[in-house]
Amino acid sequence: GTRAHADALAASVNAAGFTARVDTFTVPASVDTDSRIVGYGVRVGRFAADRREDAVQAKQALAAAGFTSSRILFTAEDGGASRGPWQVRVITVAPSARVTLKAVHGKDIQGSETVRQLAQASGALVAVNGSEFDISGPDNTGSGGFEGVPQGLYMQNNTLLSAPNNGRTALLLEGLKGRAAVDEISSETRITAPDGATRVIDGINRATGQVLGCGGVGNDYRRSGEDRVRTLQPWRNTNCVDPDEIVVFRPEWGAATPTPVRRDGTWTDPATGWQAQWYANQRDFADHAVDVVMDGNWVV
Repeated sequence: GTRAHADALAASVNAAGFTARVDTFTVPASVDTDSRIVGYGVRVGRFAADRREDAVQAKQALAAAGFTSSRILFTAEDGGASRGPWQVRVITVAPSARVTLKAVHGKDIQGSETVRQLAQASGALVAVNGSEFDISGPDNTGSGGFEGVPQGLYMQNNTLLSAPNNGRTALLLEGLKGRAAVDEISSETRITAPDGATRVIDGINRATGQVLGCGGVGNDYRRSGEDRVRTLQPWRNTNCVDPDEIVVFRPEWGAATPTPVRRDGTWTDPATGWQAQWYANQRDFADHAVDVVMDGNWVV
């Protein structure tokens, strides 16, 4: 929400007898995205890492006062300036080394596993975290709840398992002449119906209706305060929304596909007249939502 909404919530929390503050969350500039404010958070208290029980009690007190959506967050993950101490470890690989560089995931795409677990399962000599993921946090409050879903491009064994945030950079391993490269990547995937009609795929192996990192296709928009802005540009760690999507789920996703995101009401873009339609009840929504699962050969 906006700073005004955060200030209003902080005032309500203070009126209930707590001491609240408003923190601003920003993402740093990178090669392909600018630094910007991604949201605001209303917080109560500061607790040392070994005093989690105190934080739990504060959360319970807030809930008793009617603030039931509060969470306990580790503020070191806010991304603010730090003087360390840091540990920096560098992996150097000789061009002549008889090793293979590859990206791997866990037993399925939807669930998360630690780097240590992935290294043990794959028999890796060295392993590092390779992407950003759809993990709930201050800069991703709209998480789809599937923490193994990577943000942007992911290919394994020449199979596209996650679509890129079109125009953002990606690390390409063992490509042309076996060399690694970093490049700006876009993709377009289509399906063809028996009558010959074609439709561009919005996503692969992710929750429908929302695009982490934006840079999608179709009628995507992102929230800007109380407004919604149509965009197909990538926005790191930002959720864009599209109520009319086709998302492909392959066997690598896991055993069960997620229920499409449902939101009530409509919204009309004042610039174009395009209208986003959501359904007011689950029955109407179910009538307009279809699960289509592809097998390993991209066949329904």
